[in-house]
Amino acid sequence: MSARPLLTVVTVFWNGAEDAVRFFTALHEAAERLPFRVETIAVDNASSDGTADLIAQRFPWVRLIRNTENVGFAPACNQGLEVARGHLLLLLNPDCEADAEALAGMCRYLMSHPRAGAAGCALLHGDGLPQNSWHDEPSWCAYWAGHSLASPLLLTITKRLHCLRGRDCRARRVDWLMGACLMVPRTVWEKVGGLDPTYFMYSEDADWCRRIRDAGYTVVHLPRWSIVHHHGTTARRRPEFTFRRLYRSLLMYGRKHHGPVALLALRAAVVTDMLLRWPIYAVQNDGPRLDSVRRVLAMYVHNDPSLGNDAPD
Repeated sequence: MSARPLLTVVTVFWNGAEDAVRFFTALHEAAERLPFRVETIAVDNASSDGTADLIAQRFPWVRLIRNTENVGFAPACNQGLEVARGHLLLLLNPDCEADAEALAGMCRYLMSHPRAGAAGCALLHGDGLPQNSWHDEPSWCAYWAGHSLASPLLLTITKRLHCLRGRDCRARRVDWLMGACLMVPRTVWEKVGGLDPTYFMYSEDADWCRRIRDAGYTVVHLPRWSIVHHHGTTARRRPEFTFRRLYRSLLMYGRKHHGPVALLALRAAVVTDMLLRWPIYAVQNDGPRLDSVRRVLAMYVHNDPSLGNDAPD
């Protein structure tokens, strides 16, 4: 067997043929510019649009794992991590465009900082404006900033401030990084384990980073480097399903990691936000969104994530 690659890139597809060509073309071009070997593993969650066949035919250098059902993002990532051979392991969403400098920079940082347990770079929209590539610990306050009716306004203000003050390239410790681009050393994965498979999608990255921090490592955001992330191309295919999954996973995270007071504050914030959304969606006569709001309210009022369950397909 050949020597281990320095880096393994793990990506998960579900009906992502439109992303696959762009993703693997960018990754191949980036890997060609790097001074070390890169292994690529793609896990296909039973796509019905020919994604797996496209990958196998056009990108034979990719190790492809085909699932017969949609097992969810976290379990599929774990499948890739289990067979990865790299010393560094990168989760990279299929709607991202890999950049050689960003991959090399994250690798160098983790290799030179042994107490760093996870690293991620800046995520940019296609127009160059920043996304929220890192977050504070999930809480009622973080919820209002990131997911509520007020969050689009707050995000717009953040983008404008970014344009005015310029880019801060200093590395900083953060609570958690977006799983769209999240790199960990193999030694950390071996100690902490992979993603919690009970999260079908969403909050698995926050949970992983929390467990990495609890193990004594730091989680670091490296804005000196960036990649383009065409945010949410998979989520847009089933918006209400992903909406409910987001809130189900957030409640699961709160029940797992928060004390009674913090969990109650988070539940109250979500219930308040849903009650504000209700009349807006009613006036718009938006039945699917009203149904989602009702399901989220049931989950958070009764503190029961199972009330948000859906069949994955």
